[in-house]
Amino acid sequence: MERRIEWVGAAARCEELIGKEIGMFVDRSALLWETDPDKMTPDQLDVIADHLLSRALGGNQRAVAEAQRLIEAGENPTFEDCMRAVEQEPGK
Repeated sequence: MERRIEWVGAAARCEELIGKEIGMFVDRSALLWETDPDKMTPDQLDVIADHLLSRALGGNQRAVAEAQRLIEAGENPTFEDCMRAVEQEPGK
């Protein structure tokens, strides 16, 4: 009986290792991003900010560029500021 338990344990371990090899399990300790914003790197925060800015402006790259320009100039642009700049472009 004891020998059977050893085989069952070994078989279970083999299944676990096979599952890990084919990506069946997620190693939660290997997450790429820290979820606490206070612990994120500046690069991670920039990626999130750029993504949210693009989503807020409907993916309009001209509006995103205008928002980034205004932010870099030390201003606090509104959605309307960014869209107005796009509407006022020559050829529109």
